[in-house]
Amino acid sequence: MNITYPDDHYIRYVDACDAHAKGLVYITAIYHDMCDPNDSARSYLVSFDFNNIKAGYNISINENKFIRKRGHVSDTPFCGSDNMFSALCRDLEGNVYIGENYGFIKYDGVNAALVEVKNENGGHHPINCIYSGSDGIFLGDLGGGVIEYKNNKIHREQLNNETIKSDFINGIHGANGSLIVAVGCKGLVAKYMKSQWSIVHSPVNGWVNAVWVANDKEIYIGGDGFAWKWDGDGRWVQLKIKKRMADQNARDIIFENFAWYQNCLYAAASINGIYRLEGDTFVPVTEVGEASVSKLSITGAGLIGLANLWGKGGNWITHFDGRKWTTQEINISL
Repeated sequence: MNITYPDDHYIRYVDACDAHAKGLVYITAIYHDMCDPNDSARSYLVSFDFNNIKAGYNISINENKFIRKRGHVSDTPFCGSDNMFSALCRDLEGNVYIGENYGFIKYDGVNAALVEVKNENGGHHPINCIYSGSDGIFLGDLGGGVIEYKNNKIHREQLNNETIKSDFINGIHGANGSLIVAVGCKGLVAKYMKSQWSIVHSPVNGWVNAVWVANDKEIYIGGDGFAWKWDGDGRWVQLKIKKRMADQNARDIIFENFAWYQNCLYAAASINGIYRLEGDTFVPVTEVGEASVSKLSITGAGLIGLANLWGKGGNWITHFDGRKWTTQEINISL
């Protein structure tokens, strides 16, 4: 498959979610020009149809929509200095929310609007993660805490009359909309239930990146070299991690995020690929080979991993449809 950009340009994918139709997937992409002396970067929202997988991926980007340029001034409606897309979520009504440096963009498939999110000092903290629940849209920002967006209003979540804060909020996930868990650095685990937040005793003091919630008795967290399961009775159970043969001498496996697909919990492990929970042990998914996967997403097309391949150029997506894994190169026309 031919790549339509030179070797000194590349795309870094951030996130993925369902679009309005089964098989149609949105991804956020950051485009870099390595030869630009200003180190310019542009962020895009793009979509493609998994139903046409046999024909290959051909993504055309409309530069008049959903573009953020770092270090440049542009007339497009979503441009700003030092602005990068960082998170992506779709609610039950089909609206897409895109986290970025100044807040988030709400897109209904036709129209889009930027919602600014300011901290107590009047500045901005980038939105790092987004989750859609029945109580509203919950967002984690870098340095400001947890935010709820409901009825077109922004609320900073409170805990014991204090705003929930961590140096970084790295992940938010929930079950049935009314149970939500936020995780962050310094071992933060905060639970939202019955419209109230509470701190859950954490088994770690380090950086918690990933969280997945089945119910109030089954919560998983993961991070730099660890994975734990909450049993609902005040007890955390540590899960084992089995390294790939190529990683035996490597440092700790770092779990970036979790995704549940066909009764299995999967973990994106960055340069260490993808792991699957079997019993009390995370084992490597050998079918993805040497792919570096920083994000897993569930869509109507199956489980998607946004990937880079060691020693190869281009852009790749690892896809599991419930029967087999495939890793496809994406042809992006800029």
